[in-house]
This record gives sequence, C-alpha cells and structure tokens, in this order.
Amino acid sequence: MKKVRNRNWFVQVQKEVFMCMVAFLSFSYPRKKKAQKQIGYLMSFPRNDNGFLLKMMNEMNDTKIILFYEKKCSKEAEFFSGKGIETYSLEPSFLFFRVVIFKLCRSKLLICDNYYAILGALQLDKKSKVIQLWHANGAIKCFGWEDKQTNKRTWLDQKRLSKVYKRFD
Repeated sequence: MKKVRNRNWFVQVQKEVFMCMVAFLSFSYPRKKKAQKQIGYLMSFPRNDNGFLLKMMNEMNDTKIILFYEKKCSKEAEFFSGKGIETYSLEPSFLFFRVVIFKLCRSKLLICDNYYAILGALQLDKKSKVIQLWHANGAIKCFGWEDKQTNKRTWLDQKRLSKVYKRFD
C-alpha cells in the first residue's frame, strides 16, 4: 500500500511541476502583443470533429487556424497539415515548451474537444475565449463537480480541475 501512495505522491508532484512550468513560460511571454486573430483547436479524439475544422477553414479565410493534437490524432494532424493548417503536438518536448505554449497564449479562441489540464496554467489574453465541445454523440455524462469521481481525487487534482473548469467560457 505504501508504494502506491508514494508513487501517487510522485505523480502529483510531477503534475504540479509541469503546471508551474507552463504558467511561468506563458506568463513570461511578451504581454505587449495582444492575442492574434487565430483559432487554436485542441484535438484528443481521432475522427471526432465531423468536418468542423474543414468548415472553419472554408468559412474563415481571414483567420489562422492552428491544430494542437495528442499523439493518437497524428493521422488527423497529417491530413490537416496537408490542407495548410499549422499543426503542433501537445506531447511535452522542447518544441512544446518553446513554441506550443506561446501559440496557445496568442490565440484569440481556443476550441477544445476534451478536458486539458494545461488550460488551468496558461496565462491567456483577457479577451481570449476557451470553448469546450462535447465529444460523444448520444452519451450521457456528468461534468465537472457533478462527476462523483471528482470528489475522490486528491486535493491537488481537485485544485487543478477547478482551475480548468473556471477557464471555459
């Protein structure tokens, strides 16, 4: 039992260090430049956008669209990259800490298909908006604090969850 607790504690510390790094880096970017006319789409579910990104591309010619994707959406990222959309992996790497955080912070609108812990640490422009899209057709699900599992999580997880929930517009 102790090993599980120690490992859980270590994971909690890793998460907190990661969030602090994101907060520090996003806060350290120059604030003189306001958010750009760009939309960031955060994708974690393959084949889930149902043509939404293509429709945005066609209807919003004057707006830059950037796709931020999780590893399991690599094929989708490749497809959209071929269509001219700028794409970046959300996997922690040098590029993530150097470029992705900055691009997320500079977006006027972030559209998310899931919960992203990073949102709780990003220092966004005051005029930026974050919208979460529902990602499961026909499913019934409890969100946020209505989900009974949320209360069973550690207080650090709950603190992090609360920051992200407050971020959504």
